[in-house]
Order: sequence, then structure tokens, then C-alpha cells
Amino acid sequence: MKTLRTILILISVVLFLLCSCAEDEAVTTVAVVNGETVTQEEFDYFKARKRADVVNYYISEFNAKVDEDFWQTDFNGITPEKDLEDRAISECVKAKIQLVLCRENGIYGDISFVGLRQMAENFNTQDKSGAIGLKTIEIDTFYTYYIETGVMELKNILGEKELSPTEEEINACLEKFGTQDKNYTAARKTAISKKYDDMIEKLCKEADVQK
Repeated sequence: MKTLRTILILISVVLFLLCSCAEDEAVTTVAVVNGETVTQEEFDYFKARKRADVVNYYISEFNAKVDEDFWQTDFNGITPEKDLEDRAISECVKAKIQLVLCRENGIYGDISFVGLRQMAENFNTQDKSGAIGLKTIEIDTFYTYYIETGVMELKNILGEKELSPTEEEINACLEKFGTQDKNYTAARKTAISKKYDDMIEKLCKEADVQK
């Protein structure tokens, strides 16, 4: 009995350690942006989306050959691999800042990468027979979808408050559309978008990023 009890205890310890390791791996932190965690999954998501841009850049700028050594080749002091990681982190920072604003303005509750993916999966399993509009959210691009959708709602909300443009700002944009009254709404949206982009750029520069 003592031997059996010892074996059971050892099995329990091993299972606990395995579960702990799996859990740690699942929530590996790559960076922290203003207190918000950037997970490995999120980082890899943006690396995958920026990979083609990096490849095209080095082919265009340096006539680089994309072979097995490409990602570790030094081009003016930086490798494509490091460049890709830097671009991905920048996207993570921008995503976190915008998603926090979405949470603060009641657009989303759980803004974690895993939480938004679960929301997409839940949406895809809903019965949408007879429904008009979006039927499926692509899991490969769900994060971008929720960010872009959230940003549109943010502009509508903030455009009535702190990002509400002045008449002078609207008129400056109106020149690009023509002075007809029917273009006023489009010019106002453009002015709000400019103020929003300027705000996000400023917040990204001021962000506390811990890697």
C-alpha cells in the first residue's frame, strides 16, 4: 500500500509539473505595454503578417537573395530577422494602445489575444441563417478584424468628444473634396481620422514598453 501510495503521489507531482509548464508556455510574455501583456501568440501573429513586407523591402532596397541565410544577413547594421521583430513589436504596441481605448470606451470587455480569438470562434458557431452582414470571422486574421472594427467605433465615439474637429480643421479637409455641402460629412470624418492617428502616434511614442 505504501508503495502504491508513493507511486500515486509521484504521478500527481509529475502531472502538476507538466500542467504548470504547459500553462507557462501558453502565456509566455514577450513584452508589457503600459501594464498590458503581449503574449508570444500575439507577437507571432504580427510577425507572420509583416513577414512579406520585410522580404519585399530587402529585395527592393538591397536586391537581397532570399535564401537560407537571408534572415541572419546583415544589411546596414540590421538583419531582416531583427527588423521583423521590431516591426512586430511596434504593431503589438499600437494594438494594445488601441484595444485599451476600446475597453475604456465600452467597445470590448476582454481585449486579450486569447479572449478576442474566443469571441471570434463563438461568433462563427452562432446560427446566422437569415442574418444580414458578416457571417464568418477568419481566424487567421481575427485580431486585425477586431482592431479595425474597434477603431471605427472609437472614431465615432471620440469624434463626438475629445477628437471632435473644429470648423477650421474640417474646412482644411473639405478643400480636398471640394466645397459642396454634400462633402462636409466626408471632410469631418477625415479630420477625425487625422486627429485619431496623431493621438495614437503620440501614445505609442509615450508608451512604457518593457521587453
